[in-house]
Amino acid sequence: MRVVQVANFYGPRSGGLRTAVDRLGAEYCASGHEVFLIVPGAQAGRRRLDTGVVRIGLPARLIPLTGGYRAVMPGRVRELLGALDPDAVEVSDRLTLRSLGCWGRECGITTVMISHERLGPVC
Repeated sequence: MRVVQVANFYGPRSGGLRTAVDRLGAEYCASGHEVFLIVPGAQAGRRRLDTGVVRIGLPARLIPLTGGYRAVMPGRVRELLGALDPDAVEVSDRLTLRSLGCWGRECGITTVMISHERLGPVC
């Protein structure tokens, strides 16, 4: 199965989100799946990680006052998803990339969203 993970708030100083996305991708690869991870970057890039995940960076602007986080626009992600032809898409962003759920439904591709937040403040 070809799985594509997408995360906007994934960067060198990310904590739990980066750890969770990396671990999930590693386990998918260990189970025999082909995994791509789309993240924002200062420039375009593609690199196979030691876990087998192929990390693809899309150029994205810095978000002011966030400590260096970047956000890639959904249109660029949809273009890349079309080229990657995934069986499943895993979105780790409930705000800036939420439109990928509609894209997945329109394309008949299983799409899930993972919220990397503590539930305590929600209760």
